[in-house]
Amino acid sequence: MKALMIAGDRSGSGKTSITLAIAAILSRSMNVQTFKVGMDYIDPSYLSGVTGRPCRNLDSFVQSSDEIREIFDHGRQGGDIVLVEGVRGLYEGGEALGDQGSSASIAKLLGLPIILVVSARSITRSAAAIVKGFQAFDEGVDIRGVILNNVAGEKHIAKATAAIEHYCGIPVVGTVPRQPEMELAMRHLGHTGEEIHSLGNEIDHAVQAGDTVGYGSRFTAEGPTTIGVAACGYADGYPRHCDTGTPVLVNGVRTRLVGRVSMDMVTVDLNPVIAAGVDAGFGSEVTLWGRARNGAVLPIDEVAQAAGTVGYELMCALAPRVPVAVG
Repeated sequence: MKALMIAGDRSGSGKTSITLAIAAILSRSMNVQTFKVGMDYIDPSYLSGVTGRPCRNLDSFVQSSDEIREIFDHGRQGGDIVLVEGVRGLYEGGEALGDQGSSASIAKLLGLPIILVVSARSITRSAAAIVKGFQAFDEGVDIRGVILNNVAGEKHIAKATAAIEHYCGIPVVGTVPRQPEMELAMRHLGHTGEEIHSLGNEIDHAVQAGDTVGYGSRFTAEGPTTIGVAACGYADGYPRHCDTGTPVLVNGVRTRLVGRVSMDMVTVDLNPVIAAGVDAGFGSEVTLWGRARNGAVLPIDEVAQAAGTVGYELMCALAPRVPVAVG
């Protein structure tokens, strides 16, 4: 079965929109099985919607090599072609000097050729330098082609394509014009001053005594517990060393994280919120530190203490995709 990965040169490169478009077109005549690198649940919901087959997650940070292979082999049964969407930039992972958790680690493990999506806004020849650097960074990564996103016109396409194909020796297999109305908005984390809030609960799920939550079953429920999921993780700069018990506010009510922090989400104990008579459904405000809309405050230093660091380091670690407003 044919399989490939669509990866980006950075977050916001357009790989999600492009992967969705390719999956939707191929699904007209083929059974397309999709996978998503990282424990994201938003992109997989889109991919499942356009293909009619459940998208599955692959994450070398929380899954062993054998588990990844097993998930991949099981998920692709009955499919004609496999598309794997990367996460963030191709080489972004949990560490500076290792590729654990990265798209590159999954591609190497599964032997996947890669189509690299490059945001070519305002660059032409420099796009070739970017691709060349990605090729040279890890010789075990097999980049077969490039899709140029955010191109401005035929001259832009011709110059960037000629440079990439000459210097990098791989084809530009597609180009996408700059169309702001077609962009998928990145998740908005609503960072204001020293608070992170407005993280919508995507799902809530009731677990019973003895049930486990999170990767590695790090949390075991002592009784009936309603678990919520918020769309923020260590990729956004939230400290991944926080564990069960780290304080958090849901609609201004103090509760706790449960289980491990993943790349794109955290799980929250909603029992105290429900006991306080406060709604905790989809779209609830989740304050990871700072001031909630009702005035309740969660000091950043409490979260920093749970992570074994200081508040200043938490602020410095916020990812570029987290909007920041001071005031």
